[in-house]
Amino acid sequence: MNRPGRATVRNVSAVIKNAVYWPGQRHRSLICHNAVLALTRTQCLCAVLLKDDRYGRKRVGLSKLPALSESMLLRFAALFVLHFVQGFPYGLFFYAIPTWLAANGVSAGLIGGFVSAATLPWILKFFAGFIMDRVSFLAMGKRRAWLISSQILLAITLLISAWSAPGVSDILVLSVLAFSVNFAAAFQDAAISGLAVDLVPKEERARANGFVLAGEGIGTAIGTILSAIVIARVGLSAAFLIMMTFILVTLTFLILTRERPGERLLPWTPGAASAQTLAH
Repeated sequence: MNRPGRATVRNVSAVIKNAVYWPGQRHRSLICHNAVLALTRTQCLCAVLLKDDRYGRKRVGLSKLPALSESMLLRFAALFVLHFVQGFPYGLFFYAIPTWLAANGVSAGLIGGFVSAATLPWILKFFAGFIMDRVSFLAMGKRRAWLISSQILLAITLLISAWSAPGVSDILVLSVLAFSVNFAAAFQDAAISGLAVDLVPKEERARANGFVLAGEGIGTAIGTILSAIVIARVGLSAAFLIMMTFILVTLTFLILTRERPGERLLPWTPGAASAQTLAH
């Protein structure tokens, strides 16, 4: 029997492939097609796992995963995965792209300006933490709404970066893109740090810190190597799209995982703020 969710993905893919085309801009047509298809697959996967019957029937999914507060292993896995994926854009903007610019003869001064633009949002992380401590959607947990929002913003900025397809000479455009992507990444990092403080007990914090540093270090190393290879063989836009794909996978994980039992998975799903969250 055909599975409705997969049939929907195939139909949407066919429509996009036939409809999304701009004469003379083939690379942008392909970027849009691949990005929308990735988003469609993510939507279908989330619907299946959340037991949504919009694709024809209800399914037994993973919406009953334990909350992060209930499972030490899930907390460690979440911290590792989130920092692993966060390391990808870091490796791209702080190592791979500057190396690519230098290899193509861009001056040290211009490369320094690009790196400064990528660094500035991380200095503003203080303000991100200040805002998150005072504004939150408690029905989804104190940090999860911020995490999901920052991941969506990160995926959008990476998609825009791929769409713009900047070249070696477009230093100003690259700098603006670097600032935008790292702005979203800095907000995400502030939310992850807040999540760890809220949910990790004192006796687990040393091990949790190990998972954080390991995830970020491994993610940065793999992101640097992968980005450098893709930029050299395919192009910078492809590297942006690969980063976006990893972000969408992590976004799916966040959508399916609660901070504490009884909270909402999404703003429109059943649930309420937990007593522990309200007490903070």
